[in-house]
Amino acid sequence: MERKFEIKSATRGAAFTVRVMTRSEYTGMAGLLEDDSTLRVKLIAEEAGSAAANEEPIQFFC
Repeated sequence: MERKFEIKSATRGAAFTVRVMTRSEYTGMAGLLEDDSTLRVKLIAEEAGSAAANEEPIQFFC
């Protein structure tokens, strides 16, 4: 399957689609979703939408 992963130019940096999986043992890359090449990222945070779950991927990518 051809991957269609896109990093788009943004005003200050780049933009890409991420799907997070919470309650993981570590924070890190989990791969790409086959259907639309969305990045999958594992987070230690307990609950999606929490302050920790919002901050964790920012810290990971920065």
